[in-house]
Amino acid sequence: MRGTYGGFGSPVRRSGTLELIALVALAACSPTPTVVPNSATPSLVNPSASPTSSADTGIASVEPTPTKPTQPPDQPTSVAVANAIAFWTPSRGIAGGADTHGAGEVSLTSDGGRTWSVKKPGLPPIGFVTVVGSSDAWAITTCTRDDYWGACAIWRSLDAGSSWTKVRNSELQAISFVDALHGWGVLDTEPTAGGASTSGVFRTADGGRTWSEISGKPCGQIGGPTGVSFVTAERGWVTCLGDAGTGMAAKGVLETRDAGRTWTIESAVYMGDQAAIGSIAASDYLIGLSMRPSGVGMAWEGRGSTIRTADGGRTWVGMPPGSFDVAIPLGGWALTDLDWYYVIWDGDLQDTALWATHDGGLHWSSISAVPPGV
Repeated sequence: MRGTYGGFGSPVRRSGTLELIALVALAACSPTPTVVPNSATPSLVNPSASPTSSADTGIASVEPTPTKPTQPPDQPTSVAVANAIAFWTPSRGIAGGADTHGAGEVSLTSDGGRTWSVKKPGLPPIGFVTVVGSSDAWAITTCTRDDYWGACAIWRSLDAGSSWTKVRNSELQAISFVDALHGWGVLDTEPTAGGASTSGVFRTADGGRTWSEISGKPCGQIGGPTGVSFVTAERGWVTCLGDAGTGMAAKGVLETRDAGRTWTIESAVYMGDQAAIGSIAASDYLIGLSMRPSGVGMAWEGRGSTIRTADGGRTWVGMPPGSFDVAIPLGGWALTDLDWYYVIWDGDLQDTALWATHDGGLHWSSISAVPPGV
């Protein structure tokens, strides 16, 4: 039987899904996460070093360095959880999370999530996963130390999650790849209510080994970037989140069609007198999204809201399976325009489960516990 999970309360605005994996980590990570055999471990970039030019992008290459949270969350009772989900095909998918000892755990399915095989690859707790092609996968692992808790490394698998190599130390919170080399990542750079201090949006052309921060501040006065979903090397979306309180926050969804050179605010809501753009509710804390080339997609929020769009992110409406402060979406994946998946923490069942829809979010079904119960 699974252990009891401590209450979520109100999430700290900077963490999104990665705070939730910190909540279930039961043992601190070392400053440099454990490396699986034969993995290449790049040295930690000096955050204070001067940027170096990036010939392939023309943008300064820097290591993301966010403000660190002042204190770690309370430690819950032991529980094995999945914190992220991604699918290569309707049959083959991967979930990442942590076991009851706080170690990283990978769950793999070949039957659409009805059954799972669990692997313990020797990683720290996993807070985020993404996939592309037929077998490429990336994972973001989490450190939970006295002086820092949050994302700390990116790992890659070339064999559909069976083995992993650390790509680099990094504090990127979410990443999205369009092929084996080209990807995008975000780091929440919003330290105050005044808006983002830098863009917080990064891109890679070498599978995640190096990242270059784009210029400008896409999230502007909304806040900082928390989620990212690219469908081509040119077109993608980011979610933005401002300071939150009492269940509400400034937030928005932005789109680029020119590889991040310019951005359009598709939808946004502000806490002041500024007029809203598009249609998105002010309640809850926007932390991630998964979009399709057609402009349909899904997003998830920190206290339980699950929402969908059919017009590129301008209009958002609520949908199952999230439930405010009860069923908490930890990660989602829009595989096709119709086939979508969530991994949900169910506060009533005290477990994480895979939910799926095959009609673009109109109807959802609980498929299985993930990882499978013991």
